[in-house]
Amino acid sequence: MLSEEAHTAITKRHFGVNWKDSEHYDLVLSTERLTVEECVDEVESVMKRPGFQETPESVRMVEDLSLEWAVRSSLRRDARTADVAITVRGDGGVVHLSGVVEGLIQIAAAAEVAAATEGVTSVDNQLKAAASTGSRYRREG
Repeated sequence: MLSEEAHTAITKRHFGVNWKDSEHYDLVLSTERLTVEECVDEVESVMKRPGFQETPESVRMVEDLSLEWAVRSSLRRDARTADVAITVRGDGGVVHLSGVVEGLIQIAAAAEVAAATEGVTSVDNQLKAAASTGSRYRREG
């Protein structure tokens, strides 16, 4: 079983958040003060409120986030792209890739891996190779 510190490190690395921050939650309940049954009742009560009801927009947002994380997972599992640190954004089946990678091989590999991910209908590949980004401080001539 993982320690609390390990869980904290994993969520920080993968999602960029500290899971202990209450600002990331809509509801925080203490089982030291409430029974499990009372907590369940509170959650059920909150879920009946209008602000927590499913809408077409909320479904689309969850689908887009799910697609983003499926692509991120695919990129992490492929040896050619396991170390890339890029932005992935889902939009109704279209995956947008942006950022800077080491070279053209990683650009092609990232697009290939993303396109092969279930649910992806097309890839908008805006990745740039580090060597091609250039520097305004580079001397000419």
